[in-house]
Amino acid sequence: MAYSGVCIEARLAYKRSENSGQQSFGFRESAPSALRAVDTAPNEAARQLSMGIIPNFRVPSQSVVHRVFFEDRPYAEADENLAMWESSDGTRLSDQRRVRIKAKRIGDSVHALILPL
Repeated sequence: MAYSGVCIEARLAYKRSENSGQQSFGFRESAPSALRAVDTAPNEAARQLSMGIIPNFRVPSQSVVHRVFFEDRPYAEADENLAMWESSDGTRLSDQRRVRIKAKRIGDSVHALILPL
């Protein structure tokens, strides 16, 4: 039996448009970084279910991934709804999919496994 799931790595990062080299020259004030799903890897079963996290999406503050990162927890799990994931331009994951997220702190990032319920 194949399990569907998405692996992500979340860490502090800028949105793509903020990664230009001009910010390092001090021409404008740097925007704050946010906790983002910088690497995402859905397996084939997850792709067939159209389940995934868009790379560089902000991690919602309500997510267990956010809590593990900012509360310096080593590990936590929670049931969540993917619809709460949102980009900085307001784009949301359209799927109202309920998932189980297992998140583990590893150095300066959180690695998480997202499984459908």
